[in-house]
Amino acid sequence: MKTKKAARAALTAAREAYLSDMQWLRDRYGIIPEPEPHLLKATLLSALAAVEHDDLPSLQQAVQGFDSLHRDILARITWELLEQSKRSLKGLRESDPELFEDKLKLWNKASWAFTTARFRKTMAKYREAIQTVTKV
Repeated sequence: MKTKKAARAALTAAREAYLSDMQWLRDRYGIIPEPEPHLLKATLLSALAAVEHDDLPSLQQAVQGFDSLHRDILARITWELLEQSKRSLKGLRESDPELFEDKLKLWNKASWAFTTARFRKTMAKYREAIQTVTKV
């Protein structure tokens, strides 16, 4: 982002991507994310300061803040879903070994997508992990 116009557009895109994923989680899975208040407050204050000051560094910082908040929320939700499904798989192991094997493959796929998302910092892999783990 070399210009203020590009930075403003990036901030708008980051905000819209965040809101879109939060809506997707609620509509598709009934998950209403509850971000840590201090993280949300810092992100919103940064965005407000960026809009008020309208300078390139503050706009870039606000974009990074929204991206970081977005990534953190998706990572936390994905992790919670993986842990929840892992606990249910443990009970299934003894009662239905064949179904357990099928579900374990899905869980491993979701876990791999989560790990890939953490290292590559891509939102799409978090969405893939959430979509896969909810099938377990």
